[in-house]
Amino acid sequence: MSDLTFTEEQLEAIEHDGNMVITACPGSGKTTVVVEKIRRIVPKLKPYQGVIGITFTVKASEELKKRCKKNAFDTRQSFFGTIDSFCLKEIVFPFISHLWGRAECDVKPVLKMSDAEEAELAGWDWGAEHFQNYEPVLQQWYHSGRIPMSAAGALAHHILSHSTACARYITARYTTVLIDEYQDSSLPQHELFLKLVSLGLTGIAVGDEDQAIYSFRKGNKEFIRQLINGDDFETFYILENHRCHPSISNYARRVISSDCELAPVEEIRVYRASRGGTVINLAGSISTSIESLKDRFDVDHNSDIAILVRAKRSLRKVAEGMTVRHRVYEDDPLSDIGGEYAGLCIALLHYRFDKQLTAESILLENLVALPSRDQSAILRRLIKNVRSCAIENLRVAIHSVVEKMLSDPIPHRVAEALEVVLGNPELLAKFHPLNQDEIQIMTLHKAKGLEFDIVFHLDLYEWAFPVKYPQNGWDSPAVYSDLEEDKNLHYVGITRARKACYLLTSQKRFNSRDQETRGKPSEFFSLPSLEGLYEQQ
Repeated sequence: MSDLTFTEEQLEAIEHDGNMVITACPGSGKTTVVVEKIRRIVPKLKPYQGVIGITFTVKASEELKKRCKKNAFDTRQSFFGTIDSFCLKEIVFPFISHLWGRAECDVKPVLKMSDAEEAELAGWDWGAEHFQNYEPVLQQWYHSGRIPMSAAGALAHHILSHSTACARYITARYTTVLIDEYQDSSLPQHELFLKLVSLGLTGIAVGDEDQAIYSFRKGNKEFIRQLINGDDFETFYILENHRCHPSISNYARRVISSDCELAPVEEIRVYRASRGGTVINLAGSISTSIESLKDRFDVDHNSDIAILVRAKRSLRKVAEGMTVRHRVYEDDPLSDIGGEYAGLCIALLHYRFDKQLTAESILLENLVALPSRDQSAILRRLIKNVRSCAIENLRVAIHSVVEKMLSDPIPHRVAEALEVVLGNPELLAKFHPLNQDEIQIMTLHKAKGLEFDIVFHLDLYEWAFPVKYPQNGWDSPAVYSDLEEDKNLHYVGITRARKACYLLTSQKRFNSRDQETRGKPSEFFSLPSLEGLYEQQ
């Protein structure tokens, strides 16, 4: 039992034993509540049982597992990982042969199929009721040794629904399924969750529909709304923000809800400012203010400060204007290629320089089929060599892991991209752990789940954020790309700040063609509900 002190709303969620939805605002201690729930559930289980803990990213799953196992706590046979990892390791690979027979060759998950196959996949409706329409094609790909990652959830649901052995295994092994960031669930993930609950597992959905920002990945916050509005799940609200200064929380909440109740504050810590020039000049202005702001808000390190942008193309512009050390979180040649080979190279580069990562996390992140005990030992030995070998042997060490894990040589294009990264100190530096004297520069999407003492929120221009387009020429009314999701993304950006949040614009901006144009402030600045909640500088 934990010695932590919980609020009343946190304790109510922790002590509930049935199916539930936990809707939690930023900074509310959501992860602490989830960890405490798991640590109270597990001691009641049999030695061969566990819980399923599904997170949005591998990094989040590693953090959840680490916190659950704190002080040598035994989590029994619990699973911690992403939804794709769970589907492949616990359902697809062990049981797909029960439905489709043994494959004619080794089968591996594929992040990116051929262009023609990807186009075919993009046109499919992944709802369970339509699975029979594309099952023959998936079965054909399976027997050729490939399972597209985008099909993992739907395929897992199909197997669980039609394999008695699979259903028996899951219900004997697990008693509870918990899915975090439920507001970003796709249809197959939602249907799989409901299927697990229908088999008798206790279902816990954790999320916040105001932080739904991944519709481009087929995430849909309607699914968490269905759970909240239905009769089968009890909803618990954890709405006290313990992270942000109250004035920051007030401003962010009024972005979402114009009439929400405000917390009393003695000082405003949200600032709006406009400067001359472009975002490049803006970055220079930020650089000169860092030391004084650290003193003002009692910030220890530059790494506790972040500059957040809406568009990837803004990252380089900001970096160009910075005059202090910084770290830009942007794509590299390997990221541009994508796919399982490049992804594994990226993971191994991070593993080389970040001592917090484990060999097990590499296996988990790259979604390989469960290997035998001997194969696991060989893979772990090869992975550990990536960290211990001399830098001049790093390329060979990475190739050895990739070829063993994925059963094929690295494609020429990926090998060339790896050579570029290894030969470019600036590109290679991004895989090193963050230095305390580096300002962090990233997109709003990458900042999700992170927090900083001071946040500079940029790209707040009309047309750029919220994104809108001319409908039928410049003389006709413009249309927003997704106003509600952009508002959620703005909310996420603001609530990354603990002590101070600066909303900055410049008099000029770069358009999509990289041309300078007038930098008119975002419509977000015109929301009447925000009056009196910020200071103009």
